[in-house]
Amino acid sequence: MISDNPLLGPDWEPLGHVIVKLLEDYAKGGTFCLRTCLLYYGNNSVTSPQFDAVFDEPGKFVLELTGNLYLRPQISEQMVETLEFYGWTKPDIEPEDWNESEEPVGRPDFSRSYITKSDPSEIAEFIVTTLVGVFGMQLTDFIAFADKASATKVDAMKKLGRLKRYENNTEALIFAMPGQHLASIRITRNSNGVQL
Repeated sequence: MISDNPLLGPDWEPLGHVIVKLLEDYAKGGTFCLRTCLLYYGNNSVTSPQFDAVFDEPGKFVLELTGNLYLRPQISEQMVETLEFYGWTKPDIEPEDWNESEEPVGRPDFSRSYITKSDPSEIAEFIVTTLVGVFGMQLTDFIAFADKASATKVDAMKKLGRLKRYENNTEALIFAMPGQHLASIRITRNSNGVQL
């Protein structure tokens, strides 16, 4: 489906395949966390868009997308409107109302609800469309995963290129799209997360 999407095309298929696999694992009780390292967001995995699937109730889950609590630079009102047009629900609370020390009174992230039997290929296309259409992700940007187990699964698929291990990328959690600059990237990690 991604290859037929006029906004995306076949170059984005490998990322779609990876997302489908991780979503299928998630439906069996695994985890789903997809991070990005976009140039516009400083190639930083903390300040770039991130997607998480969270069980909301039996048979259902919520797909969450980082909101302005963490994104730097923050997204504009026009981008918020585009996200809503795509089908995302706005955060329940604004960043200035978020207090980590108190019980949350709402979601600080964008969200979209699904049933666990939803077609993972449609969700994958939705995620990639959001990344490209709203956040301007380029084929030269990077994808990161939250844990070694997910990165190992992705590596075994041979759909994305895994960046070499460096001093600050000891678990090699960052990947590039096929054929993109794998040998020339130096990764550093600071208190704000992974940075390329």
